[in-house]
Amino acid sequence: MASIIGYRYGKTHWPKSKKTVEGTCGFIASIILFIFITSIFYSYEYTVVQWVKFVLFVILTGLLEAESNQNDNLILPLFLFSLTSTI
Repeated sequence: MASIIGYRYGKTHWPKSKKTVEGTCGFIASIILFIFITSIFYSYEYTVVQWVKFVLFVILTGLLEAESNQNDNLILPLFLFSLTSTI
């Protein structure tokens, strides 16, 4: 989603990067929306504290995605998994 949103709507680039702030926001919003929908589908109820932690972890992952020049498809899932395993 970061790539799609950033390519279509991105105007504000991160410093020294071709990645955009809009792409990062799309990345963050898509993950939060996906987890929200799947939690409804599977009837799983997160507590408010769990949601706050999760949103914070997703924002941190989005910022890592914006700054990273590494292979995002490998690094980001491992980073987010390591953070969310504490929830």
